[in-house]
Amino acid sequence: MKRVLIFTHGSKDSRVDPMMSEYSVMRLRSLACHLPERIPIVCIGEGARHHHVASAALGLVSLRGYVPVRLGMEVRISAIFGTSASVEAYLGDKIVVFSSGRTSLKDVATLQDIAPVLRAKIVELPDGAVVCTGSEHVKALGVAHAKGASVYEVMISERMERTPRGESDMTRSIQEINLIDTAD
Repeated sequence: MKRVLIFTHGSKDSRVDPMMSEYSVMRLRSLACHLPERIPIVCIGEGARHHHVASAALGLVSLRGYVPVRLGMEVRISAIFGTSASVEAYLGDKIVVFSSGRTSLKDVATLQDIAPVLRAKIVELPDGAVVCTGSEHVKALGVAHAKGASVYEVMISERMERTPRGESDMTRSIQEINLIDTAD
């Protein structure tokens, strides 16, 4: 069994592509005690709050404001783990506000659209990997009541199977996702 941790961002401030509130940063720092001793890779969404999680919970240093660095650690930044778009209420409708300030009444891809890709990326991560994302991504993985400013443990099984042609093939699947701790 492999173990991957997912840290979710907390409540936001009021900017476009917002950062987390100071309260959420403080609370998220308290979750760092759940980090493994060795982290082979950190996967971070593209939004400011995703990077803020990496900075607050993992103690990563930011160069040029966005690229977190820790010696010996691979960092992967991808929209699969979250974007800088934010869903806001406007005159009774939900609109998507992009980091550029542009808006849309409809998002290009929903989390249900990317859930299979997100699941496939997570099962391929090495043991001890950490993902920095939002609670909506955890919901897309099947956790109905996922929370912000929380840490989840994803248990992944790996087993060798024979293909119809007699070749060995590694099958990986998410066995369970557990809430370890929450700061919200």
